[in-house]
This record gives sequence, structure tokens and C-alpha cells, in this order.
Amino acid sequence: MHRLLIPLGLSILMSCGETTSGVSDANSPPDSSAASIDAALDGPSPASLQLEAVILSPVGAVDLTVENVLVTYVKPSDTGDEAGFAVQAEKDGPALYVVATAATPAVTPTVGDRISFHVTAKEESFGAARATTIDNFSTSATDIDIEPLRKDVSVSTVLASEIQLYESELIHIEGTIAGSWEAAATGHQRAPLTTAGITTTAVAGAGGLWLRLPVPLFDLAGANEGCTVTLDGILWRFGADPQPSSYIPSEVVVSCP
Repeated sequence: MHRLLIPLGLSILMSCGETTSGVSDANSPPDSSAASIDAALDGPSPASLQLEAVILSPVGAVDLTVENVLVTYVKPSDTGDEAGFAVQAEKDGPALYVVATAATPAVTPTVGDRISFHVTAKEESFGAARATTIDNFSTSATDIDIEPLRKDVSVSTVLASEIQLYESELIHIEGTIAGSWEAAATGHQRAPLTTAGITTTAVAGAGGLWLRLPVPLFDLAGANEGCTVTLDGILWRFGADPQPSSYIPSEVVVSCP
């Protein structure tokens, strides 16, 4: 589960040095009270606080800067969904989706880029926060390994009940197709997914867990009810429904009885 993000002003008052992104002191025992206090004082990074500020801001015009975040996922333009990219600073999140048309002229970041930008408009689409207009875009580094940010959510019991804590994050998930596939907006299909953490089969609109794939990948995967699926991708949000998604064939592994 995510850390409770500490307001930026309080974080500054409590910690004068750089954040360590939740990494504990190797010399402290795992149950050390001092280590727990240090972690609480250290808190989320400035970049995570900036992302949270965008996510929690009202829909409409904003004036918020986001600095030194990593591009973790890029959604292509030929899927039927709105193309864009996800950014994140820490494994515990939060993450923000930026639509591809947000910048003028358009920007084309790649996974592993470290970027900064200024958000001037924010919207919500089916509950998910999106930056829809940005400027002052810059790239400070490329080819950074994003795997340390990937979170295994296979045993999470709160993906649906606390979906706002996981939306747009880089994830790994293992589960079983627990029902029939159905249309999930233009060019996509989805099916109920159960995991070690979520064992109840999803019902549309009731906050259940769904696997969502673009039609070409759905056809290629060949996952039917009872098949197990391992996915490395992004946690898409459709209202109360968490929808692990992928757009790259190598990110989806299917095994059927």
C-alpha cells in the first residue's frame, strides 16, 4: 500500500536533506524504531509530492510544475484510447497519465526518460487524473531502468477498494481469467481477473478486477476462462474498476489448462 504523502511544507520542515525514496538504512534491523521514524520523516520525494498536487487539484486550469519524473509507460496512438504516457517517481507512487496532445508542439518521450514539465490543465477521465495541457517540457536523462518502480500487485486486496492509490502505476500482476471477455471501449476487450489477493469475480461497475487488452493483443494472447495470465504493464482505471493493461506482446504471458 502507498505511503501517506506528507504535505510539502511539512516534509521540508522535518527533513533538511535529500529524500531517500523509502530506502532503509542497511545497518538498522528491520523492526528498528529508529528506522521507522527515519522513514516517516523522510517521506515521499519532492517529485512524488508534485505529482500528487496535480492529481488532487480540481479539474480545469492549474499552475503546477513536475520535475525529475520517469516515463514508465507509453500508450500508442493506434489503440482506440487516447495516446499518452505515464510518469512516476517512486515505487509507492503516485503516477500521472499525460495525454499525447498535451504539449504544443507534441512531445514524444520514451520509457526510461527523466523529464520535467509544467501542467496548465488537468482533467479526469472515468475517475483517472490526466494532465491535458503542459509546457516547458524538458528531458534531463534517457535510458534509465524503470524496473525498480514496478510494483507486484498480485497479492493486493485493495486494488479495487483503493484504486486511486494505484491508477496509472507500473505493475506486475499474476492471475486467472475468471469469466467471459467483453467489449471495453473502442478497440479493446476485457475479462474478469482473479488473483491471490482478489478472489471475487468482477461484475461490471462494481469495482472488480479486470484484464484489459487491445484487440490485436487479445487475439494474440488467446486467453480464455481458466487460463492464467502474467502481465507487466500499467494499471488503467475505468471508474471503480482497476484494469491491468498492456500494449506490448512480450508483456503478457498466458498459460491455459
